[in-house]
Amino acid sequence: MKKGIFTITPGFTLHSYNSQNTQYGTEYFQDKFFQVLPEFEVVAQFKRSESLNFSYRQQVNFTDVNQIARGIVARSYNSFFSGNDELINSSFHNLTLNYRSFNLFNNSNVFARLNYRKTINQVNSNTIFEPGSVVSSSTSINSPLDNENFSAFGSVSKTIKKITGRLGGNFNYNKSYQFINSLENTNENISRGFNTRIGTNFTKAPNVNLTYNANFSDQKNTARNQTVKGLTQSTGIDFDAYIWNSLTLKSDFSFTEVKQNDNVVNSFNILNASFAYRKDKDAKWEYELVGSNLLATGSNVSVNQSIIAFSINERFILPRFVSLRVRYQL
Repeated sequence: MKKGIFTITPGFTLHSYNSQNTQYGTEYFQDKFFQVLPEFEVVAQFKRSESLNFSYRQQVNFTDVNQIARGIVARSYNSFFSGNDELINSSFHNLTLNYRSFNLFNNSNVFARLNYRKTINQVNSNTIFEPGSVVSSSTSINSPLDNENFSAFGSVSKTIKKITGRLGGNFNYNKSYQFINSLENTNENISRGFNTRIGTNFTKAPNVNLTYNANFSDQKNTARNQTVKGLTQSTGIDFDAYIWNSLTLKSDFSFTEVKQNDNVVNSFNILNASFAYRKDKDAKWEYELVGSNLLATGSNVSVNQSIIAFSINERFILPRFVSLRVRYQL
């Protein structure tokens, strides 16, 4: 239906499901059911380049067969998983709101997105963990509580002559229920952050781009009754120059710092650079000198949370590496 700037599209789908679970010659259950899944969309078209879109959809989701298969799987030397043949399907409600605007006359672009999802009968894990033991086992169960997720994202960019700027932000809230030794364990994760970028866009003159990103996180877990606060921020600069119609110089540098509860867990610098020579734009041969990780950074660290522990993961980086490359263009 159309009315003025609004276009409304209501609808639904009717599904017939037949779910059977037979293992080792034994039928554990057979579920036949019909379900009406509504969906709805409204579009407000303010201009050809500006619109607001709202949509709602309900869907049914069946878990992966590995979650219901009988047997024990060794996921690692100290972690085992067993399937649950009584799992049923989950369903979720999904609402999305999108806004976009593009103005060609003042070179600006605006985009925003909101999303909310509620999951019913979510397949969650039940971890069997003995204090003092390094071995854990887990299985899957249908959560009696509904999982929820809300996310928001927005960005604004604008170009003034040869200068381009961008500002973006994001927010995410996730609430999920997992189980430790069959006891309810609530996980709440809140993250928010912003990112900025400003740079030049010259045809012949050197170009420079500056970036800064910051992400804040709060992790709550009822099993540990504490909140872990994290902060990851990074600053970067990249340089690109085309000199004497034959030499191309590129370089990028970034500094990243990771904090947990106001304590610095890790900080590292990454510097890369390359020099490429081509006699002219029609030349077949090109010679390039490339340097990676010129500051010889050994590793970087990230902090993660699971339902039974916090973990600090260290990723080792390839040592300083310089190479000479020769290209021939056919």
